[in-house]
Amino acid sequence: MILLCLIGRKETYGYEIITELNNSASVLGYAKEGTIYPILYRLQEAELIKCRLAPAAANGGSKKVLFFNG
Repeated sequence: MILLCLIGRKETYGYEIITELNNSASVLGYAKEGTIYPILYRLQEAELIKCRLAPAAANGGSKKVLFFNG
């Protein structure tokens, strides 16, 4: 539910979600990639969120931007 709330606020991507969760670690504990990414994939498969590829400024590649399917 927390991930859906974060994605519902604005378009975001996995690393940004993990960073935001870890900044709130005193309440939630620490979020790890091995926990968050599988949940994001399941939310996408359930069609609760969608994604699109966007250019990544840092390395010239692309990153998967997540947004709420609503």
